Amino acid sequence: MENKIRILYVIDKLEVGGTEKQLVETIKRLDKEKFEVYLCCLSGAKSGIDKNFDGFDRVKTFTMDLKSVYSLNAGVAIWRLKKMIKSWRIDIVQVYFLKAKFLGIVAGKWANAETISSMRDLGLYIDFKSRFPIWIADRLARRFLVNSKSIKSYLVEKHGIPPDRITVILNGVDMVRFRSSTPTQKNEAKKRLGFDPGDPVVGIVANLKPVKGLSSFIRAAATVAVRFPRARFVIVGEGPDESILKKEAEELGIDGAVLFAGGSSDVLSILAGFDIGVLCSLSEGFSNSILEYMAVGIPVVATRTGGNTEQVLDGRTGYLVPPDEPRALSEAVSKLIENEGLRNEIGGEARRYCEEHFSMDGMIRKTEEFYESILSGRSGGNTITAKTSIVG
Repeated sequence: MENKIRILYVIDKLEVGGTEKQLVETIKRLDKEKFEVYLCCLSGAKSGIDKNFDGFDRVKTFTMDLKSVYSLNAGVAIWRLKKMIKSWRIDIVQVYFLKAKFLGIVAGKWANAETISSMRDLGLYIDFKSRFPIWIADRLARRFLVNSKSIKSYLVEKHGIPPDRITVILNGVDMVRFRSSTPTQKNEAKKRLGFDPGDPVVGIVANLKPVKGLSSFIRAAATVAVRFPRARFVIVGEGPDESILKKEAEELGIDGAVLFAGGSSDVLSILAGFDIGVLCSLSEGFSNSILEYMAVGIPVVATRTGGNTEQVLDGRTGYLVPPDEPRALSEAVSKLIENEGLRNEIGGEARRYCEEHFSMDGMIRKTEEFYESILSGRSGGNTITAKTSIVG
């Protein structure tokens, strides 16, 4: 195909996180016959491009070391990016995170490219200094792409964005890679974690940051451990709260039952040993961890916030509990620990529901349709899932 759609993604950096993983998967899977992909990271040597894109020859990548949108370098970076957009004849500029939104949207608008602002959370990281550049980016962006209805509502109510400029495409998960473990595989995975095969394992995959509410997980674990002494708890992730959480587990006398597994490039091998997956965020856009729990066929216990309510069918694919309520969290977890049949039933339904509504193939197909509609002038404010399109 001669006239490929040329897309430039601009992101602050490629850390290990949900947004970054979804972007990497999108770039890997876009139809090579239809799309030509470019990627700009704004954190110089710390961008993470080399780690995430080793061997991806089709992706043209470059970095800029931008410390702040208020620095003198910001103007130079915008000018450089505008020249690149023009030189490469970029059709669409899509941006992620705070610095990238300002830089990419301004440069893209200046270069007469279509601009898409991606919002993946409920504005948690927009501090006072960021409000003005985000306000500018909001006014200049042609379209907004979000991954949950909750975020669309947030943009309409808090940022004043017209609904018809916002499209919702729910995240996807690779249903081939993430699949249910056999009993033998689960037992082997538990052994790798240092547990006995008969130990109930309750796990969480999250960055160790205050917004993830991990103190609730530790406190709930202490309650569950009294009732089920063989229960084991796994925290997969890294972050600034690690030492605080370890100290809390020690003070509650459950440090021997809680495994801090750290960050992992092979989350799947750890998930294979989980019996229950937890996400206890205080605020959440749309959780990849929940999708992965569902894809491997384990029941989910999640807080009733943001996009979690769009993923978990309460009582069918898992349970929803109030944020920062460790007692409610412990009760839901305990209910699943004591009833293996219930765990299997809910886990099986979670896998089926995930495959029907959140497959990676479906997400990519809808993303490609969205890009094509932008250039043909047909984009609207729709919620796009793997299965269908619903007017937002």
